[in-house]
Amino acid sequence: SLTMSLKLYAAAVGSFLLCAATVVLLIKMIKRGRAAKICRATKQQQATAAAECELGACCSAKALPQQSAEAWLAALPAAARELEMDWYRKLTPEQFRVLRMKGTEEINSGKYNSFFDRGQYCCSACSNPLYSSEHKFKSGHGWPAFSDSIAGSLQRHGSRKVEITCAACGGHVGHVFKSLRYPKPHHERHCVNSVSLAFVPFATQAGG
Repeated sequence: SLTMSLKLYAAAVGSFLLCAATVVLLIKMIKRGRAAKICRATKQQQATAAAECELGACCSAKALPQQSAEAWLAALPAAARELEMDWYRKLTPEQFRVLRMKGTEEINSGKYNSFFDRGQYCCSACSNPLYSSEHKFKSGHGWPAFSDSIAGSLQRHGSRKVEITCAACGGHVGHVFKSLRYPKPHHERHCVNSVSLAFVPFATQAGG
């Protein structure tokens, strides 16, 4: 009869609406679960980065030399003082503090931190080529980051917190840290001071 047909139709529509509502609810739950997972992953990454910094895996701004350049020079042996005095006359005060006194520029202050033009990064003291722009990547730590360097351009010192210096002049460049989070193949992050670098665009190199 017509009444029975209407009842069956209403029941079918009700079942369909219930199924649709269930599907919508499931989709929302899945999205919320994914969002929560992403949030947890982001917090974990932030915690990992913070832990690395606590373990000395960042070029900490706390490492800034407290003494003046004059006092630092006066404390050196005569032969070393003569060499460093030459650099003192050639470099800017900030270059001298970082390159020769092994200081660290303040976090997020370097001009090359968010700079990604194509070219080559040379030592700002002696112009020795150190990095290619192909080595540079975004790390979010607050200093320019490189995954590799030009062969033979750097020297490494230490074991836990490895210092890197220019192989040509001995100027302090920064530090190297290892982690599977960093780019292949070396899984390294060269944490570098911008003031230790001088950028030369590829076009300038070709023209010169």
